[in-house]
Amino acid sequence: MVRKLAIIAIATLLSMTGASVQPSDAASTMPYYDLPYSEQTSGSGSVENKTYANDSITQSQTSTADIAPVVPDTAAGASGVGMSGVFSKNYTQIDIPLSYAVTDDIKLKLNVPYINRSLEIFGTKYSASGLGDVSVTGQYIYGRKEMLFLSGLTVKLPTGDKDKTDNGVSMPLGSGSYDFVINQAAAKTIDRFRLLGNVSYRYNTEGRQNGVDYRAGDVFTWLAGVEHSYMAGKLAGYVHASGLVAWESEYSGNGAGDDFKTLDMTIGGKYMHTEKLGVQAGIRFPVWDHFGASGSDPSRNTAFVFSLAGLF
Repeated sequence: MVRKLAIIAIATLLSMTGASVQPSDAASTMPYYDLPYSEQTSGSGSVENKTYANDSITQSQTSTADIAPVVPDTAAGASGVGMSGVFSKNYTQIDIPLSYAVTDDIKLKLNVPYINRSLEIFGTKYSASGLGDVSVTGQYIYGRKEMLFLSGLTVKLPTGDKDKTDNGVSMPLGSGSYDFVINQAAAKTIDRFRLLGNVSYRYNTEGRQNGVDYRAGDVFTWLAGVEHSYMAGKLAGYVHASGLVAWESEYSGNGAGDDFKTLDMTIGGKYMHTEKLGVQAGIRFPVWDHFGASGSDPSRNTAFVFSLAGLF
């Protein structure tokens, strides 16, 4: 009884002085979004989770792998399987994309992500890993070989554990909502150069995380880049600039102040081992960012990105 009264007294005193109470055990669940915004954005890895981990949809739609494929264009009936990933200090995501060409121009895709994320709050590190939100995509490819276009529609399913915690701190692996993404990409080939462009908009619906109504802010992404091929197209180097604009999220109808914008550069290369097997890898550098009321965040780290794709 005395111990409980002491805890209540200390918590009351800290709340009056503006300080925050760190959860002492898993039973005292303290959702990450209930922490002061300054702690959310200054904690090591928190912003990294928001940018690199704006779950699998943002990363896959920012990629131009479908409009500038590692492997050759598919024909009707062809199937594809691969692996792609992003690795940074506080966030790892590995995707297993499966595809099937319904016709020469229409492709269906299923993306299954594995996520490992971590962040540091008040000097203590928290982490979580497991299945993320699976997504299903329909794509339509059209145009000529020298000028190709791709239009896509994606539905994200709430398969990730939305109630995941670590020592009482909320570390969800999914949004708990059905979300929708529209995507438009284009690629222009000029001799041994290829110019790339990609824009997408993600509409998020309301979900629920650890017993709290939650709606992530909508997300707009863009990418512009250039590639140069060598050895009759067997090898290519590329430079991509990409950006993200995320609107403010809502928790129980209240704004979270977590809107942000980013600008990154990616430098990498592609290699075709055979006509049906290829690999690409690169380094993504944070160039500029702005996060809600906190401004820039120093904890966002460089990431390594890769993909391996094959047809059968």
